[in-house]
Amino acid sequence: MDDPLVKTCGYIQVMNNKIIVNFPIKPDHTISFKPMHQIEFYFNNQIIFYSEWLPILTNQDRTKFKAMFYQVWYEYSKLTHYKYWPSPSYAPVLHNEVITIYDKPSYFLSCSETFNITSIDLTTKPSTKSLSCSAPIHIQFYFDTHLIFCSETQLQHLDIDELHFVLSFILQKFMN
Repeated sequence: MDDPLVKTCGYIQVMNNKIIVNFPIKPDHTISFKPMHQIEFYFNNQIIFYSEWLPILTNQDRTKFKAMFYQVWYEYSKLTHYKYWPSPSYAPVLHNEVITIYDKPSYFLSCSETFNITSIDLTTKPSTKSLSCSAPIHIQFYFDTHLIFCSETQLQHLDIDELHFVLSFILQKFMN
């Protein structure tokens, strides 16, 4: 990173059935790189990821994080045998906003995309489904040492197809 105050590096660790993504923390939250397309991710009505928290000071930093998001999606897709291909990217020339909604029995997933921001909202619903015996692929997001998202524990009630769809969708939107 180009910020001299950043003491840690971001990295992606791929295991047999898990991908761990570690983001460095922005040391000075008063400095922002503008203009930048922001990404925010809400889980059960609580913000757990906001791209403004990343130490991005230059276009080079932005490119590094975009490459990191792409690599996470690629590794996840590889582990899930490319079950879900990326949807077309948002085109601000054609619309002011694109809203995508999936209201399923076990989750509500929405995404609002404008020129400036992609906002993802995932809300889980109580479920009494029996889970499949096969091992799903899971993702964990950390900011430094702080676990902010763990699909294994936070999405444990989703069946494998739902889990893979939701995670693939979220990872695709992070690449925007």
